[in-house]
Amino acid sequence: EMRKRFGGQLLHDPARSPFSAMAGATAEYDDNGWAFALKGGNMLAEALAVLARFPRPLPGRDHQAMASRDDARETAVFWGIVDLKYDPARPVLERVKVLETGDGKISKFSHEGAKIARFVEEHYALKYSVGSQKLTVVSTDKRLTNGFLQASGYAHLLPRQVCLPRVFAADLHNRLVEGLRHEDGSFDADVVVLKLCNRARGAGVLMVPVESLEEKLEALLTPPQAAIEALQTTGARRLVDECASDLQLADAEEEQVRHWWGNECPSFVAEKFERSMPIERDGRQFDATMRVSFVLRLRNGGSSRGESPAPDELVIDWVGGYWKLPKQDLSCPDLRERCLSAARASGTQPVQEEYLHEVYAAMGDAMQQLFGGADPNEDMLREGSAEQSELAAFHMARLAMSRMKDMDRVRTRLDAAEREAACAKPGFCRDTAESFICRARGVCAIRPGGARSAGRDKWVEAQRLFRRAVDLQPRNANARFWLGMAALELEDVDTAVNEMNVALLLDPDFKGAYINLGAAYLRSRHYSRALEVSTEGLRRYPGTHQCNYHIGVASFQLTTDAIRRQAEGVSPPESVGHLVQNALDNLLAARESEDASKFTPQRIGYKMSPWLDEDLGMVSSCRRFLDGGQPLGRIDLPRSVGWSFLHWRT
Repeated sequence: EMRKRFGGQLLHDPARSPFSAMAGATAEYDDNGWAFALKGGNMLAEALAVLARFPRPLPGRDHQAMASRDDARETAVFWGIVDLKYDPARPVLERVKVLETGDGKISKFSHEGAKIARFVEEHYALKYSVGSQKLTVVSTDKRLTNGFLQASGYAHLLPRQVCLPRVFAADLHNRLVEGLRHEDGSFDADVVVLKLCNRARGAGVLMVPVESLEEKLEALLTPPQAAIEALQTTGARRLVDECASDLQLADAEEEQVRHWWGNECPSFVAEKFERSMPIERDGRQFDATMRVSFVLRLRNGGSSRGESPAPDELVIDWVGGYWKLPKQDLSCPDLRERCLSAARASGTQPVQEEYLHEVYAAMGDAMQQLFGGADPNEDMLREGSAEQSELAAFHMARLAMSRMKDMDRVRTRLDAAEREAACAKPGFCRDTAESFICRARGVCAIRPGGARSAGRDKWVEAQRLFRRAVDLQPRNANARFWLGMAALELEDVDTAVNEMNVALLLDPDFKGAYINLGAAYLRSRHYSRALEVSTEGLRRYPGTHQCNYHIGVASFQLTTDAIRRQAEGVSPPESVGHLVQNALDNLLAARESEDASKFTPQRIGYKMSPWLDEDLGMVSSCRRFLDGGQPLGRIDLPRSVGWSFLHWRT
């Protein structure tokens, strides 16, 4: 409202003083708690009159007060997270540094974070609006997040960042260093963080000392052709012949390198390395990452006037935060091990309330500005793409795919993205952008009416487009995955296994590949491989009930061989019982999940995994065996067995 009324005369938006915020949400007085700057002394009275029309919410949500309420849950349009570094010893404007934002629905909340997830689920009804997929795209793209926050006046919350094409050149190191210099020309970074624009969960994040930058960039951006070919041929074959979960990784860093090789974004970002205050646990000090969570609601419970709520239509509720600890403490020489958070493995710590309130205050209306408003138009994307047409095309296509309910609009925007990509210099980056656009068109071919109901002709058309995407960029892990999915739907199981294995070797954290390989191995009767790949998928993604289902089916089918080997005296008697118990536990976990409830025959009108008659038969047979020692009956699986996972990964 202040921006609308005063325009260029508003020199600084109303902002909460970090010092005032440290008093917490229960402070009775807030003298000098807010500040704004206007050009022209005669504007003060009018500005105060504008501000008086709006309540000034406290920056945090009172959990105790909300927990005692009996009324209905509040409607929210987005649940998000912010991962950041925080150090109260630094100057006020440098204490908070935002590393990335994310969608709370697909984020993990471990240990201390679990209560935040429960609180949101209990007190908010998440009803994502028409533009909500745009929120997910923006929140998972590091370049878009940085650009939008800078444009909203929050550059001081961000590490210095430079965006560059994902192609090695002799001057790349110098361009990167120049991009990270301060306005006065100084350069104070001893470590640079290299990131892929469109990845989360720490995938592809590498902390590199400045003196090693050139060597590391060359290794990431010019993969040995022999190594790539080996992954695509002998590597994929070994997964079938030897062990489906052995991705042939020498160490943790090699996994990050592969993320770079298989990524489909034409650009990457480099940032100045930021640190948090030392967090102590068990006598050891850690450089932890703070995660704060928030919910966006429409002001006064109203409805949005457009496709996406405008920033001033949104109200933010901060719902808590916690420290995520890295694997190692500050004495560890490995930068990644001591700095990258690994909350599930290493644990979490609570954050002092005054620190949380300072972070909330520093964030101001940054999240409303980031996630509110309409999609950025083509000119804005070009301007924010560092003169890289291929990156602008990539972002145009990503945002197009966020509006999947309007397929005509999606195709029109993909046409615009294709024209933008054609403006780029021929080579790797242009091919990468065009590969993504081609993959997106393949998804469009099967999306109308839902991919599960797409007919053979639609999958054949999609397969052609996915093949074109692979031809343009053979190490595009997502294109490989979707080419495998098309083969699976067209009952070419061997091709499906090969393509999805290549996708997994190029992207070892690919959730969809773990799930759908489990289905493919079941259909090809490779039960040991189904068990191996699904167990690894469940290890990486706990609570993935498709993996539970594939483990259950594979374990049951493997009992036949175990019984034979037991009769021959080769296998101990307890091995059969272990397989049967594993089958029952995992089949029940799958069938009792919220995901499975969406696919009951009563809801969708037909039977699919995990609600097949054969599934019921396996559960009953396991129970009879475990309860009374009755022989396991033979249960033949249908050709379409498997609980597939169709995720566009846009």
